[in-house]
Amino acid sequence: MVARGSVWYKSGDSALITVRGISTLLKVPYTVALRLSKTGQIPGKVELSQRTLYRRSVVEAWLRGDVQ
Repeated sequence: MVARGSVWYKSGDSALITVRGISTLLKVPYTVALRLSKTGQIPGKVELSQRTLYRRSVVEAWLRGDVQ
């Protein structure tokens, strides 16, 4: 489950999560998730203004091995 405050936007089945939310899902330090983000290793990236967010459904599919 993503920690409160990590979900930036939610509408129906569509949710955008922050890098901090990804670190919670991966159970890794924030700096590790940030490095994965900056190197483009996490799928589902959405850039809004100056924010980098990720589609939660795509990240969860990636964790299950459904997305490469």
